[in-house]
Amino acid sequence: MCMRGKENRKSMATSDIVDALSKAENLLSEYLNISTAKGSVIKVREAAISLVLVYAFRTSLGDRRPNLPSVMAKLLGMSPVRIQGYVRTHFDL
Repeated sequence: MCMRGKENRKSMATSDIVDALSKAENLLSEYLNISTAKGSVIKVREAAISLVLVYAFRTSLGDRRPNLPSVMAKLLGMSPVRIQGYVRTHFDL
């Protein structure tokens, strides 16, 4: 019985974290889109790196979207100018 309570707390905490990361992902995606529209290269790169970190955290918590690892790798490997083009073609904001 005690073990079941610990499992329930753990799953609730994980659920809360996943929800928070989902909200952060949405906000960072919007910010990335805004930054690309303004042309701020530094802000585009910072937002892309932050978004990749959120993707990595979500993956570590069980997010199994099939294309997520390739999206992370592409965002990390791109220059800010290429990120702008990528965001315009791959994010529906």
